[in-house]
Amino acid sequence: MIRRLFYLLGLAPSPEEEEVDEADYDQIEERRTRLLQSPAPQAKVIICQGDLCAEKKEELAEALHRGQIIFLDLRHSDPSLGQSTLDFVCGVAYAMKGHVMRLSPGIFLAAPRKGLLEVWEEKEEEEEEAGD
Repeated sequence: MIRRLFYLLGLAPSPEEEEVDEADYDQIEERRTRLLQSPAPQAKVIICQGDLCAEKKEELAEALHRGQIIFLDLRHSDPSLGQSTLDFVCGVAYAMKGHVMRLSPGIFLAAPRKGLLEVWEEKEEEEEEAGD
């Protein structure tokens, strides 16, 4: 059974072909290497800067769908292009029940799910003194 599976995957000769010549052996080894090779690692976080974000809107949407977190640096982009990009990313994140957060003026973080982000904030001294 395993021999048939290897044959279907191209890792072994057919059951009828018991003799394997050198050329077939090289092909089998090449296939085995490709099959057992680990896939290339994929980025967990994407950083997009400037007007390039507007050009790559569709890729950013696909990245959100794949579960990746996106940092948008729109500080040096054209204001209208930056706003349209931000609106698009916000729409995609909203549709996926994700979240977009403003980190600083012109820098935003988009996550595909709200559970991926956790916000820890320091309380200011005035608020602490008022509570005492």
